[in-house]
Amino acid sequence: MEAMALESLVASAWRLDGFLTVVRHPLRLKGGYSDVDVVAVRGDGTVRIAECKARGPAQRVYVDRGDGQGWSGWRMHGVALANLGRLWRKDQARWLPAIEDVNALEFYLVGNV
Repeated sequence: MEAMALESLVASAWRLDGFLTVVRHPLRLKGGYSDVDVVAVRGDGTVRIAECKARGPAQRVYVDRGDGQGWSGWRMHGVALANLGRLWRKDQARWLPAIEDVNALEFYLVGNV
């Protein structure tokens, strides 16, 4: 799968912070596949995850009310958080540090919302 511009931008910014990054890391599910938009790891045990969403034209910016009813609530309570645990399942992302070796886990929602 080809990365969206937003995913590539996040990955590039994180590389400047010293992270190795993977864009659109696939995850096997019982009924098919999902993915994590950006996964990054740094030698100090920090893991960063980003879920990216761009809707409409590039000039449009959406405002999320922060009440859990908009885009952020759907992503936080849906696929995005479910995929966090899936990353550490057997044969999903062997290149990630073991969960007990993770010093910090950072989760980002990125978009024009």
